[in-house]
Amino acid sequence: MPAARVSGQRSIGSRENRTVLGGARRVAAADRWSVMPSWSDVEANAPELAGLARGFLDAYVHKTLATLRRDGSPRISGTEVEFADGELWLGSM
Repeated sequence: MPAARVSGQRSIGSRENRTVLGGARRVAAADRWSVMPSWSDVEANAPELAGLARGFLDAYVHKTLATLRRDGSPRISGTEVEFADGELWLGSM
């Protein structure tokens, strides 16, 4: 699964709405900014939870993500997970 990676203080070329500002990863979503902790931050602050979650996420290659549409009907999406460079990457179609 090819994915752009955040490194140093550079913005990601193919994902112009993401950048690293002041050492914190910020994600632009429409008209707001939110701070998103890295996977390595989660591992450092909640190691037991991170270990449990990673065990579930590493158990199989393919996962499914279930969400609800606005009208309440279900939506199932195939998803892959990759841990790389202290980050958790989700790939979906």
